[in-house]
Amino acid sequence: MPIRKLLPLLLFAVAATPLIRAQTASPLDVLNAIEEEKNAYLARDDHRMADIWIQQPTSMKIYVYEGKQTRIEGFDAIRRHDQENLQKERAGTNRLQFSFSDSRVTLQGDSAWVVLTARFDGVANGSPVAGTQSRVYILRQEYGRWKIALLAIAVLSNEQPPTVTALPKISIQ
Repeated sequence: MPIRKLLPLLLFAVAATPLIRAQTASPLDVLNAIEEEKNAYLARDDHRMADIWIQQPTSMKIYVYEGKQTRIEGFDAIRRHDQENLQKERAGTNRLQFSFSDSRVTLQGDSAWVVLTARFDGVANGSPVAGTQSRVYILRQEYGRWKIALLAIAVLSNEQPPTVTALPKISIQ
């Protein structure tokens, strides 16, 4: 087949590619990817958790808590960290639940960043906990799926749930 017969088809394919790509970018798709990572955690499924991450040495997870920062660099280190957390969950020393709110999604080509608030409660290291986090996600679209490249978590509050204590006896005279 002569090249000039293929040329119109080739030009159409090249011209249509940005249109097809632009139509696939949706804030809801980005939020669904974040929910999938959360649901995989709650299901204690490290394979699903790993699948939502970009599996590169440039991936990063950052925790900021009580003025200290923990930075986990590279997909392999993130996976090990997640597996350790899930081991604690399976052993019953950790049992956390999360809900997300106040999300803001910004799309730019095949990249997205999300700022949201996470509320957590449950048991950590055998003790009851509850609190609020501010989270920043950076995601990239790979083969039509949104994947996490960076997650930064700042713990804003970490409260102990209120305990019930007996009120002191008051004598009235």
